[in-house]
Amino acid sequence: MTYAPPRAHLHRSFLYLDHDAVLHSLAMLEPDWIMTRMAARRPAWAERAMARAAEERSTTGRSRPDPVHFAAFDAWERHLEERHAFGTFDTWDEDVRNSLEVGHTLTFQARTVLSPLVKLITAMVSFAAGRNDPGSLLAGDRAATERSTEQILRLGSLLKDADGTRQLSMYLEPPSGSQPRIVARLHERYLAAGMNRLESDYQVVVQVESLLRQGESENIVRILHSGTAMPIETETIAKLGPALTSPARKMGVELTEGDVTFTYPTVFVQPIAIYR
Repeated sequence: MTYAPPRAHLHRSFLYLDHDAVLHSLAMLEPDWIMTRMAARRPAWAERAMARAAEERSTTGRSRPDPVHFAAFDAWERHLEERHAFGTFDTWDEDVRNSLEVGHTLTFQARTVLSPLVKLITAMVSFAAGRNDPGSLLAGDRAATERSTEQILRLGSLLKDADGTRQLSMYLEPPSGSQPRIVARLHERYLAAGMNRLESDYQVVVQVESLLRQGESENIVRILHSGTAMPIETETIAKLGPALTSPARKMGVELTEGDVTFTYPTVFVQPIAIYR
C-alpha cells in the first residue's frame, strides 16, 4: 500500500499572526486590496467570530485575528513571493547568518522552542497563582508562601510588554542546526492558538530585527520597557541566571547563562507568522 502525498499545501493552521504588521505592509503594497476588503461588509459568520474575539480580548488581553487578517496574510505572502522578496536557505550556519541584513524578510521551517527562562518563570507564576490549591508546591507556612508568591509575581512582570501583555521569547531552530541562535519575541496578543502548541515544527515568516556584533550583548528580558537598557538593568538581569539555576534544575529546566544574556552571533527576528 502506497501513500499519495498532497500536490499542494492549501490548509494552514496558525500558531501566531502579527496581523498589524501584515496589514501595514499590504497597505503600501496593495492599497486597493485593503480598501476593498476592509470596507466590505463582513458575512454573519465573520461577525460572530469577531464578537467572540472581542470578548476574549477583554478577558485575556489577547487579540485573535479577524478572518480578514488571514486573507490579508495570504495576499501579502503571495505578493512577496512574486517579487522574490523572501530570503531562504538550505543550511543554517554562520556564513548564512553573516549574509543577513537588518530588514530582510525570511521564510523557513523551524522547531519552535520556548526560552528556558520564559518556561521557568511561566511555570513558577502558574504555581504561585494556584498556591492555595490542595497539593500546591507552594503549600506550607502562610507567611513564607506569601513572600515567595510576591517574589515570583515580580519575576512574572519581566515577561510583560509595555501594554501589559506577555512577551514570549522563543528559539527558532531550523532542521539543519540550532546555531547561530535565532531568537524571536512573540507578543501574546498575536497568538492564534493555545500555549500548549508553542513548541512544535512550523513554517515561520520573520523579519531580521538585529544582528549582535562582536562584543555586544542583549538580555532576554527587560525591567524597563522604554529606552536603551542601562548598565544597572543589564547587570541585574544577568544575575538572574545563577539565582534561578537551582530552582530550574528542580523543575527539570536546563538554564544556562547563555539563555539569559545573548552575545554574538545571535540573530533577533520579529515574528510575522508561524503556521503549518
